[in-house]
Amino acid sequence: MKQRNGYQITTDALASFTRSAPFLAYSGDTIIQGLHASEIEATRQELLYLHRNHLASMLPITIRTNPQTASTNSILTNEFDFYRTLTVRYYEHGWWQIWFWATTGGLLVSLAVINLFLGDILAGEWDGATDHTRWLRLQNETRSKLILTKLAVHFGLSCLLLALALGLFLLYAWLRTGLGDLRYPVQTWALGKKVVSPYFWMTATAEANYFHPLHIVFIPLFRYLGQLSVFWVSLLFLNSTVTLMVNRILHIRLLALLTMVIVPLLGLILPASIYNPFTYLKGDWTITNYLGYLLNQRASVFLWVVGLIIGASLLSILLTLIRLPKNKIQGTPPVA
Repeated sequence: MKQRNGYQITTDALASFTRSAPFLAYSGDTIIQGLHASEIEATRQELLYLHRNHLASMLPITIRTNPQTASTNSILTNEFDFYRTLTVRYYEHGWWQIWFWATTGGLLVSLAVINLFLGDILAGEWDGATDHTRWLRLQNETRSKLILTKLAVHFGLSCLLLALALGLFLLYAWLRTGLGDLRYPVQTWALGKKVVSPYFWMTATAEANYFHPLHIVFIPLFRYLGQLSVFWVSLLFLNSTVTLMVNRILHIRLLALLTMVIVPLLGLILPASIYNPFTYLKGDWTITNYLGYLLNQRASVFLWVVGLIIGASLLSILLTLIRLPKNKIQGTPPVA
């Protein structure tokens, strides 16, 4: 389990997982039979992927878990420490760490950080003397153009800030441990035929088909990161439009800033549910189509979730462009 030759350990583990009784280590058999959400079949498929693409396994090699593992496993209490050893992975290289960051809510955290730095540039500048778009006002530009200019500035700065942060991180990771192989497998869910498990225990086939009609399949990391980039940009666009709308409605600068910092973090606290809008903002679930499993969908949900995000962004822009009624002071005579 802990040898440092990633290619050799992949070969050894694959030889074990192609037998009817896969062997991991002492007491490992009971742990294997305590996992019921396709973990063992997913581990076998991952090893096959690594073998076909001549990739070294991440060290130490572990069982591939998924979001259903925590609620479905029946691991004995006295074996829990050993179970953790068999399931916890360590992501040392740069590209892997970006993927891991996305799986742990990093996208929502990035929105909160961006809003902390940039949320105030749009607050309280609609009619005040400190408007950053004063030059456009002097050119008699329309109110709509002023708003869209603010949107473009916020969105552009958001993308620039994120790109700068990722660039510095990847440079540090490259100097420290390297970036890793972009062909490394990422677990996703896709429609597939029913699997007949090669393992000996009676529930093995049912466990291998836990997500039926969807099944766990593996895609290369570069494909995952490409989709993550699209999702991230669309999420930044939504964030910019909502920030603009909130600052239009809330004229108290500190309140608007705190709102846009706190709201994204609620997605890390609120329980996942099909009725919770933050569930659809979990980029990893959308890209891997685990969200499709939760929604009982056979096809990938990535495109329509991105479409919903863009649609919500356009709606926010429309609401921002609508003029709010101004409060009139009673008893004030009309201006001649």
